[in-house]
Amino acid sequence: MTATVDEADRVACNRTARAGELHGSPYALRNALMNTLPPGHAVTPAHLRSLAPFLRSRKDITMSLARLLPLAALTLIAAPLQAQPVRPFSLATLKAAQAAGQPVLVDAFAPWCPTCRAQAPTIDRLATDPAYKALLILRLDYDSQTAEKKVLGITKQSTLIAYKAGKEVGRSLGVTDPGQIKALAASTLR
Repeated sequence: MTATVDEADRVACNRTARAGELHGSPYALRNALMNTLPPGHAVTPAHLRSLAPFLRSRKDITMSLARLLPLAALTLIAAPLQAQPVRPFSLATLKAAQAAGQPVLVDAFAPWCPTCRAQAPTIDRLATDPAYKALLILRLDYDSQTAEKKVLGITKQSTLIAYKAGKEVGRSLGVTDPGQIKALAASTLR
């Protein structure tokens, strides 16, 4: 079984391609193959069999996507249930959150500070805990944000400040106990 590529086949293939018909189907692949052959050249079953690996991989890809679709939907549904990640501090972000009445926890962090490094895992866990999803956690860079430190009255690294409805409701310095850090964060949510 052979077919000869002639000008009529090329016109039909081009019309199909322009109309977007049979895109990705065996017919479209056959047409694409025919467009690559010179006029008068025979299209043999071997040419068509050479397309089989592509068709199998395309089917595998389609089936893999079909399996992943429910997982993707679950991820989209679950995403709003998770808390926000720890965000870099800026006065504009703090002011906007306070104006909106959003609870905020400011963490004055220095990478060289052992107390800050001890606090960080607890604060990072709060950021992913659904119970604290409404809490905005802002990490102030103690070394580079000196003007912001002065505005907030921060004199030492490892300072945590809790805000509720735009007002400061708690402040701690050097606390590493996870229970006390959680209690400070929870005070913004009550």
